[in-house]
Amino acid sequence: MTDAVARAGVCRNLGWHEDVAESDIAEALTEMCAAPQLLRKMSRQALGLSAREEATGTMTVAQLLAEEVRVLA
Repeated sequence: MTDAVARAGVCRNLGWHEDVAESDIAEALTEMCAAPQLLRKMSRQALGLSAREEATGTMTVAQLLAEEVRVLA
């Protein structure tokens, strides 16, 4: 699920939770704070993803997740 949303430009995937160290999270946060334009872009992408449907965009998110499941199967 995170991969699908990351490919949509909404978040940054740091990897499998068991493999992510505190330093990885700290580094990612530092990079994001240093790049406000990236945060704005991700915010717009998230809004665009959720606003594709008239109400909440749940169908769009569900479709992305369904595509991800098909890819993994």
